[in-house]
Amino acid sequence: MRAAGFKRAVWTLAATLLMGVAHAADVHVMDAWSRATPPGTDVAVGYVSIHNMGRSPLKLSGASSPRAQRVEMHETRIDDKGMSTMRPLKDVVVAPGTALTFAAGGRHLMLVGLKSPLVAGEKVPLTLRFDGEPPVEVLLDVRPIGAAGPAEDHAHHAH
Repeated sequence: MRAAGFKRAVWTLAATLLMGVAHAADVHVMDAWSRATPPGTDVAVGYVSIHNMGRSPLKLSGASSPRAQRVEMHETRIDDKGMSTMRPLKDVVVAPGTALTFAAGGRHLMLVGLKSPLVAGEKVPLTLRFDGEPPVEVLLDVRPIGAAGPAEDHAHHAH
């Protein structure tokens, strides 16, 4: 088995065995999570790790959730003067055989116009739309307000 084929087989097996993994064709999404929101807050942030198991680039062109009026993709950057800026992203491309992570301090999904606060322990449905692929349904694992990452038992799966 060629190295690329072996790597793909290992990723596929690992993705199949993990909880919290969603996939469609060559798209595997892992470590989907968010933080609880305080009462009265109508915005939340979602994080995911997207793995492109295919041979062609994948373009993430949007997302939605029944819990929010809309879901936007954003990126936070810190310039050379230490100023943090957030800008919207129209789409995001995941190169073949690579993973792209939406994480705190970088790319993230903004759930705007929440219908109710996110509560630690609940699962929030999220649909990711990729050009030329069927939508991928995931559940954001809502962690406590101060959480730094996905649940401990899932954190190691992003390697």
